[in-house]
Amino acid sequence: MKRRNRSVWQAVLSSPFFLIVAIVILILLARAVLNIHEKAVESGIRLSQTQAELAKIEEDQAALQSEVSSLSTPAGIRDEIKERYHAVDPGESVAVIVDTSPTSATLSSSTEQTEASSTPSWWSRFVHFFGL
Repeated sequence: MKRRNRSVWQAVLSSPFFLIVAIVILILLARAVLNIHEKAVESGIRLSQTQAELAKIEEDQAALQSEVSSLSTPAGIRDEIKERYHAVDPGESVAVIVDTSPTSATLSSSTEQTEASSTPSWWSRFVHFFGL
Protein backbone atom coordinates (compact mmCIF):
# COMPACT_ATOMS: atom_id res chain seq x y z
CA MET A 1 0.00 0.00 0.00
CA LYS A 2 2.77 2.38 0.75
CA ARG A 3 4.04 1.99 -2.76
CA ARG A 4 0.67 2.81 -4.13
CA ASN A 5 0.37 5.97 -2.01
CA ARG A 6 3.84 7.02 -3.01
CA SER A 7 3.08 6.54 -6.65
CA VAL A 8 -0.12 8.58 -6.28
CA TRP A 9 1.80 11.44 -4.70
CA GLN A 10 4.45 11.20 -7.35
CA ALA A 11 1.76 11.31 -10.01
CA VAL A 12 0.14 14.37 -8.40
CA LEU A 13 3.44 16.19 -7.96
CA SER A 14 4.54 15.52 -11.51
CA SER A 15 1.21 16.40 -13.11
CA PRO A 16 1.12 19.46 -15.44
CA PHE A 17 -1.64 21.08 -13.38
CA PHE A 18 0.45 20.95 -10.21
CA LEU A 19 3.47 22.33 -12.04
CA ILE A 20 1.42 25.25 -13.42
CA VAL A 21 -0.02 26.00 -9.95
CA ALA A 22 3.46 25.81 -8.42
CA ILE A 23 4.87 28.21 -11.05
CA VAL A 24 2.00 30.69 -10.49
CA ILE A 25 2.58 30.57 -6.71
CA LEU A 26 6.31 31.05 -7.26
CA ILE A 27 5.67 34.08 -9.49
CA LEU A 28 3.32 35.60 -6.91
CA LEU A 29 5.88 35.09 -4.15
CA ALA A 30 8.63 36.61 -6.31
CA ARG A 31 6.47 39.69 -6.97
CA ALA A 32 5.82 40.05 -3.25
CA VAL A 33 9.54 39.84 -2.50
CA LEU A 34 10.34 42.45 -5.17
CA ASN A 35 7.66 44.81 -3.81
CA ILE A 36 9.09 44.46 -0.31
CA HIS A 37 12.60 45.12 -1.63
CA GLU A 38 11.45 48.26 -3.48
CA LYS A 39 9.75 49.53 -0.32
CA ALA A 40 12.89 48.85 1.71
CA VAL A 41 15.02 50.83 -0.77
CA GLU A 42 12.50 53.69 -0.78
CA SER A 43 12.43 53.69 3.02
CA GLY A 44 16.22 53.89 3.10
CA ILE A 45 16.16 56.89 0.78
CA ARG A 46 13.50 58.59 2.87
CA LEU A 47 15.47 57.84 6.03
CA SER A 48 18.60 59.50 4.67
CA GLN A 49 16.58 62.53 3.50
CA THR A 50 14.91 62.81 6.88
CA GLN A 51 18.26 62.54 8.68
CA ALA A 52 19.66 65.32 6.49
CA GLU A 53 16.63 67.49 7.28
CA LEU A 54 17.06 66.73 10.99
CA ALA A 55 20.73 67.75 10.86
CA LYS A 56 19.79 71.03 9.13
CA ILE A 57 17.07 71.73 11.68
CA GLU A 58 19.48 71.03 14.54
CA GLU A 59 22.00 73.47 12.99
CA ASP A 60 19.26 76.09 12.68
CA GLN A 61 18.24 75.48 16.26
CA ALA A 62 21.83 75.92 17.47
CA ALA A 63 22.13 79.17 15.50
CA LEU A 64 18.85 80.46 16.93
CA GLN A 65 19.89 79.51 20.45
CA SER A 66 23.17 81.39 20.09
CA GLU A 67 21.26 84.40 18.75
CA VAL A 68 18.83 84.26 21.67
CA SER A 69 21.68 84.02 24.15
CA SER A 70 23.39 87.03 22.57
CA LEU A 71 20.13 88.99 22.71
CA SER A 72 19.72 88.21 26.39
CA THR A 73 22.57 90.61 27.23
CA PRO A 74 22.29 94.42 27.05
CA ALA A 75 25.29 94.59 24.71
CA GLY A 76 23.65 92.10 22.35
CA ILE A 77 20.41 94.08 22.32
CA ARG A 78 22.32 97.30 21.61
CA ASP A 79 24.25 95.68 18.75
CA GLU A 80 21.05 94.29 17.21
CA ILE A 81 19.33 97.69 17.37
CA LYS A 82 22.37 99.30 15.74
CA GLU A 83 22.44 96.70 12.99
CA ARG A 84 18.72 96.56 12.29
CA TYR A 85 17.81 100.25 12.55
CA HIS A 86 21.19 101.82 11.70
CA ALA A 87 21.15 103.62 15.03
CA VAL A 88 24.20 105.26 16.57
CA ASP A 89 25.23 105.98 20.12
CA PRO A 90 25.62 109.59 21.19
CA GLY A 91 28.91 110.93 19.87
CA GLU A 92 29.15 108.38 17.03
CA SER A 93 28.67 109.21 13.37
CA VAL A 94 27.67 107.11 10.38
CA ALA A 95 29.49 107.15 7.05
CA VAL A 96 27.57 105.99 3.97
CA ILE A 97 29.72 104.94 1.02
CA VAL A 98 28.01 104.97 -2.37
CA ASP A 99 29.65 103.22 -5.31
CA THR A 100 28.93 105.09 -8.55
CA SER A 101 30.90 102.87 -10.94
CA PRO A 102 28.87 100.29 -12.83
CA THR A 103 29.37 96.78 -11.58
CA SER A 104 29.89 93.71 -13.68
CA ALA A 105 26.44 92.41 -12.67
CA THR A 106 24.83 95.58 -14.02
CA LEU A 107 26.78 95.31 -17.26
CA SER A 108 25.92 91.64 -17.77
CA SER A 109 22.22 92.23 -17.05
CA SER A 110 22.12 95.09 -19.58
CA THR A 111 23.74 92.92 -22.27
CA GLU A 112 21.29 90.09 -21.50
CA GLN A 113 18.38 92.51 -21.88
CA THR A 114 19.77 93.71 -25.22
CA GLU A 115 20.20 90.14 -26.47
CA ALA A 116 16.75 89.12 -25.23
CA SER A 117 15.05 92.11 -26.84
CA SER A 118 16.49 91.42 -30.30
CA THR A 119 14.62 88.58 -32.02
CA PRO A 120 16.61 86.35 -34.37
CA SER A 121 15.75 86.33 -38.05
CA TRP A 122 13.85 83.45 -39.61
CA TRP A 123 17.00 82.28 -41.38
CA SER A 124 19.03 82.05 -38.16
CA ARG A 125 16.15 80.13 -36.51
CA PHE A 126 16.06 77.78 -39.54
CA VAL A 127 19.81 77.17 -39.38
CA HIS A 128 19.66 76.69 -35.61
CA PHE A 129 16.75 74.23 -35.96
CA PHE A 130 18.70 71.97 -38.29
CA GLY A 131 21.95 72.44 -36.34
CA LEU A 132 23.89 73.84 -39.26
